[in-house]
Amino acid sequence: MTHTDGSRKRHAATGRFGRRSRDELLGLRTKLDNTDSMQKNVTRHESDRLSALGGYGVRKRGLQLVFFDGQTPDERTALRRGVKEQTIAALDRVTSVAAESDVEADDIMRTTVYLTKMDRLPEVESAYEEFFDGRRPSMTVVGVGALPNDADVQIEATGVDR
Repeated sequence: MTHTDGSRKRHAATGRFGRRSRDELLGLRTKLDNTDSMQKNVTRHESDRLSALGGYGVRKRGLQLVFFDGQTPDERTALRRGVKEQTIAALDRVTSVAAESDVEADDIMRTTVYLTKMDRLPEVESAYEEFFDGRRPSMTVVGVGALPNDADVQIEATGVDR
């Protein structure tokens, strides 16, 4: 590192000037990863990236993440029903699309709910409890101005293919 006065700072870990090499960093990461033999998850870090195609995130070995596009209720339901009914209809569509990919409802791990009326969140939560019968996926709710079909709810999901 060079300071404004032109002097350079010695790296505390290596005792040298400048940064560690990529090989040193990867060697340290491997050493750290090998110290925990109980680790059940594979974690990829941005510093491990060796190609632009590498993925990042945590998942159990042998599982494949499956991403599903946002689903809205049909236009008739969107125009004539409340938020709870729209949520159930959107969840029905999500599980139908998931089933086409051989992903069961229990294998849906995460959802993002886009909601036009944030004050109606209790209705969405009630619909989730009813639909998933106690074991629901994690849920993130995002407030939006408008959705397709004039719906109040759109749901996208991530599941695992076992």
